[in-house]
Amino acid sequence: ETDADGHRVGQVITNLLSNAVKFSSQDKKIFLRLRETPEWAEIDVEDQGEGINEKDLPKLFQRFQQVDATATRRVGGTGLGLVISKAIVEQHGGVIEVRSQLGEGTVFTFRIPRIAVMPSRPAEDEDVAA
Repeated sequence: ETDADGHRVGQVITNLLSNAVKFSSQDKKIFLRLRETPEWAEIDVEDQGEGINEKDLPKLFQRFQQVDATATRRVGGTGLGLVISKAIVEQHGGVIEVRSQLGEGTVFTFRIPRIAVMPSRPAEDEDVAA
């Protein structure tokens, strides 16, 4: 469980999945992974698409930046989805990162902190007064 706005976190996941679909051909796979630690919930969206040139990676989270104008014209988009996603993740105290290799695909990873969950009932070995 996280202390998160589920709608907003869902918006980030939807945006990352939408981008993965847009920039991957139909015969390629897209992976969604969730990992949890006591401190973090971490989500990966990985595609086997075109990949992104390493020099263009820093531009991805800037407003109205689209790194491949040819691909963007083909699939559409405003250039704001990743900016909004980054803002949502950071508002939750998290981070978003990207790794990519041309011709191999791209992985977006975001982490948001988890909260401690208190048990709603006593442990089995505790006595409860009636």
